[in-house]
Amino acid sequence: MDEVAELVRPAGFPKQKAKAIVECCIMLRDEYGGEVPSDTDEMMKLPMVGRKTAACVRSYAMGIPSVCVDTHVHRISNLMGLVDTKDPTETEFALMDITPEERWSDINRYLVRHGQVTCLPNHMKCEKCKVSRFCRHFSEEHGERRRIQPFKRARAYCGRCTKYPSCPTWSGASSSSSRSTTSPRSTA
Repeated sequence: MDEVAELVRPAGFPKQKAKAIVECCIMLRDEYGGEVPSDTDEMMKLPMVGRKTAACVRSYAMGIPSVCVDTHVHRISNLMGLVDTKDPTETEFALMDITPEERWSDINRYLVRHGQVTCLPNHMKCEKCKVSRFCRHFSEEHGERRRIQPFKRARAYCGRCTKYPSCPTWSGASSSSSRSTTSPRSTA
């Protein structure tokens, strides 16, 4: 356990994390035949694995589309007006509802980076933000009279279009060859 603690020391709380990692490995060996389960609920039975960790493992390690919601994603998606939620779990499901499934894994990467560089918790750089014109917070704080509404299913970031992927905003976000002609979760 000491060897594992030294390996994870840079991440902080090495003793607690080392204990959880060792317990997790034992549980994976004994209860899952050495395989990490792909089901979120099964994954959350492992020590120190919550919804965010399960979603990150599913998304980044397994290639399964998942929305990883941490404090940055929860805070920024609510500030921008993408969702109107009270907790990260609610945010996860709300973001899944408005985002095409093939883009779920991108949400965490983009919003976390945005939260680290531009939309810092105590020092937002709205004047330098490339998406401020779509942001509810910017609109409210800077006296813009535009009404920014929460996005609806399969709606692109610009809020002007009603069908994914016809929006020019989306065409720049992914290559046209990888986009389907309709939203995979369209209700219309």
